[in-house]
Amino acid sequence: MALFSKPYIVFEGIDGSGKTYQARVIHDYLESKGFQVEIIHYTSKEWSVYGKIIKFLTKKARSHILGRIYWDWNIFRFALFCLNARSIYKKMKKRDLDCDILIGDRSIITTYANHQEIIESNFLAQFLLPRIIPNYVIILDLSPNIAISRIIKRNRELVISYEELCELRKIYKGFIRGSIPTKYKSIKWSEIDSDHPIDIVSKNIIKKIDNFLDLDKTQIKEFKILEFF
Repeated sequence: MALFSKPYIVFEGIDGSGKTYQARVIHDYLESKGFQVEIIHYTSKEWSVYGKIIKFLTKKARSHILGRIYWDWNIFRFALFCLNARSIYKKMKKRDLDCDILIGDRSIITTYANHQEIIESNFLAQFLLPRIIPNYVIILDLSPNIAISRIIKRNRELVISYEELCELRKIYKGFIRGSIPTKYKSIKWSEIDSDHPIDIVSKNIIKKIDNFLDLDKTQIKEFKILEFF
C-alpha cells in the first residue's frame, strides 16, 4: 500500500452520517483558501459504470432477488466496489488531475480496513484493489437512530437494519481505538460527533482539517497518483 503524495482526506461513517455533504463543505472551504480541490465520490455514477451498478443495487431491498444477491453476498459486493474504485483511480491517473488536495466520501481501503477476511478470501481483490490509501480519515460518528431518521427524511428505502448500523458504528469506533491492520497505521484517524446540528459538525471538521494540513499552498508537494497492483 502507498499514500498519496498530496493530502487525500476521506470521510467515513454509517449511512446517513453526512459524508457526501461534509465532503462538499470542506471542498468549498479549502477552495476559498486558494487550494485546488477535487472530490472523488465512492460510488460515483459519473466516474464509473460500476458506480451506476452499485447505486442501482443499493436501492434494492433484500426482498428483491437482486437485493439479496447484493446485500447478502459479501464477496460479490466487495468485488464490485474494488472494480469501481480501480476504475475511478485509473481515470484519475489518465486525466492527471491538477489539484492540491483530494477529498473522498469513503474509500475502498478504509471501508474494508476491518474486514481483512473478505480481502484475503477474495481472489479478485488481489488484482482489483488499488494500492492507494488516504492520508487522513475523518469518521463521522452518528447515532443509528438519527441515521435512520435522516434516511427516511430523504425518502430513501431503509435497506440496512438498526442492528447492522450499530455494528458498523462499533467497527468505526474500533478504528479510532487502533483495532486496524498494521499496514493502515500510517493513516491519521479522527472522530467527529455527528449527533450535533450539521453546521456545528462542519465547524468541528474544519478545525480538524486546519490542524491536519498546518501548511499553506506553497508547501504542498506536486500531486501524482501512485501505482496500482
